[in-house]
Amino acid sequence: MPPPSEPRHHSKATERLAHMVKSQEQRIQPALKLVAQVVDASGPYVTKVADAAIKLQHSLPTEIALALLGLGLCFFGGAFCASIAAAEAFYLTGWHLAAVHVKAIREELSGASDASSADHKKDDDAGTPSKKKPTTPSEQLQHKLRSAAMSIKNPERLASALGGLYAGWIAAQGTVRLHFARAITIGVSLANMLDRPAMATLSPLLEELIPTEYSHWIPTIVRGICKAIAFSLAWQLQVAISAAQSAVRGGQIFTHNALSWASANGYLKDLDLADSHRDEALGYFVAALGFCTQLVLGFSLFFPFNVVMLPFSLIEWYIRWSISA
Repeated sequence: MPPPSEPRHHSKATERLAHMVKSQEQRIQPALKLVAQVVDASGPYVTKVADAAIKLQHSLPTEIALALLGLGLCFFGGAFCASIAAAEAFYLTGWHLAAVHVKAIREELSGASDASSADHKKDDDAGTPSKKKPTTPSEQLQHKLRSAAMSIKNPERLASALGGLYAGWIAAQGTVRLHFARAITIGVSLANMLDRPAMATLSPLLEELIPTEYSHWIPTIVRGICKAIAFSLAWQLQVAISAAQSAVRGGQIFTHNALSWASANGYLKDLDLADSHRDEALGYFVAALGFCTQLVLGFSLFFPFNVVMLPFSLIEWYIRWSISA
C-alpha cells in the first residue's frame, strides 16, 4: 500500500511542472504562432497537391506515368539520390503495409482538415454569431488542437498507422545507411586527414578572432568545419555516381515505356521491342543527355523546379543528415 504522502508528492510535482510550463509560455508564444500559421496555411495545399497527384496518376496510362518517372530519374536523379534510395528501400521493406497506414492517416486527418475549413468559414461569415475568437498564439494552437482532437474519430488507428510508418522508415533508414556507407566512410576518413593541418592553420586565426573566455571551443569548431567540408566532398562524389546510375536507369525506363505506348496506340508500326535494340540505344542517348545536364547544373535543380520541388528537397536533406549523423 503506498504511503499517504505519495499523492501529495505527485500533486506538488504536477504543480511545479505546470508552473514551469506557464513561466515559459511567453517565450514560446512566437514559436507556437509560427507553427499554427505554417500548419494552417500549408495543410490545405499539401492535401490538394497530394489529391491532384493521385488523380493524375490514375488518369494517365501506366506507360506514360512510368515514362515520366524515368525522365525525372534521368534529369533529376542526382539531386534526390538519397530519397530515391530510401523509396526503393521502403518499397522492399514493407510498402504494402505502408500504403495501408498512409490511407488510414489520410482518412483520419481529413476530418481535421474539414473542421479547420469549417472553422475558418465560420470566422469569415460576418452574419454568423460565433464564440470569442482566440487571440494569443497559445490559444489559437489550443483551439486548433481541440478541433483536430474532436474531429479524429479513431485515435488508436491514427497512432497505429503513424507507428507503422515510423517502423518502416527505421528499417529503410538502415538499408540506406548500408547503401551510402562508402560515402560516409570517405567523409569520416577525409575529416580525420584534415584534422591536424586544419588545427595548425585555423587555430591561430580563431584565437585572434574569438575572445579568450571562449577559446576552449576552438578545437570543436575546427573539427566541425573539417567534418562539414569532408562530408560535403564525399556526398558530391556519391551524388555524381548516383546521378550516372539513375540517368542510365531512367533513360531505359523512359524509352521502353514511351515506345511501348506509341507502338500500342499505332504511332509506331512494325516495332518489336523484344527483337529490337532501338529502345536501348535511345535510352543510352537520353541517359547521356540527362547526366550531362545534371553535370552542367551541378546536380541541383533549376527554376522553376527548385521552387516546385522544395518540399522534396527538404526531405532529401533530412535523409542525408539522418544517415550521416
